[in-house]
Amino acid sequence: MAHPNNTRPQSMVHTLQPVSCPVQLLVIDRCNGAADIFADTLSRLLPLDVTLYSARDQASAIEIMDQLEVHLVIIGIEHDAPDNIALAPYICNSHDVVPILVVGHQIHHRSRARAYEFGADEVITLPRRAHEMKMIVEQITQAYLEAIH
Repeated sequence: MAHPNNTRPQSMVHTLQPVSCPVQLLVIDRCNGAADIFADTLSRLLPLDVTLYSARDQASAIEIMDQLEVHLVIIGIEHDAPDNIALAPYICNSHDVVPILVVGHQIHHRSRARAYEFGADEVITLPRRAHEMKMIVEQITQAYLEAIH
């Protein structure tokens, strides 16, 4: 059965109920932040079914990480509030096989370096052009998600 607008179904879960999708992503960001937008786009462009778990604060993110299987963590960073990356060391120490992507609109070089120091696998400036976004999605899929499928 075709889905409206030719999009695949996706799940946005705000509770801690396990969902059986092949790929489960945790997004740590404010509503409509760079990581939130990137994860939504990623879930729509991936050739896999995706469940997005959303955490707006560090406590919620830790609760999700500790209770559910997550395959990729996407952390939003803003030029005026780079604090979300402080959660990366916890994720690395507790869940060492979970890749971490840090995404922002404009990422200062100090914040970029700090994200890598804290354990980020990739730091991505959210592109403005659709074809650039598709290229990034392909790279992320090949680097981190193909093994799950």
